[in-house]
Amino acid sequence: MLIRMFVKSALCQKTKKYRKRTAAPDKLNPLKLIFINICGPLPNGINGSRYFLEIINNYTRKSAAIPLKTKSQTIPELSKWRKAVQCYTKYKLTIDKSDNAPELKQVLKDWAAKDGIHINLTTTYTSS
Repeated sequence: MLIRMFVKSALCQKTKKYRKRTAAPDKLNPLKLIFINICGPLPNGINGSRYFLEIINNYTRKSAAIPLKTKSQTIPELSKWRKAVQCYTKYKLTIDKSDNAPELKQVLKDWAAKDGIHINLTTTYTSS
């Protein structure tokens, strides 16, 4: 009986498949991928802000909300945020992913041209 249990146990251990887990490519660098969204117009908020820019870091899942008075403030605020975060983390921002919202498309294209960041837009009517 004892031998049978030992053989069964040894056989189970040898036949089990172990999968080596590796991190997804966008999870290797804290600033490899970020998600951006602009919300608004809202009723006047603090200091007259009608919009806010939401930034989510895919690596840490930390989010930042930047109040904006107008949409035209988006590029300067994104550039300021990028410089501060890159200085703090010592990593370079690589890819920005956003929904295919028309109000954000042109802003992101301008930001990509100015700061050299790759922009990925999701397919219309999807959540990722």
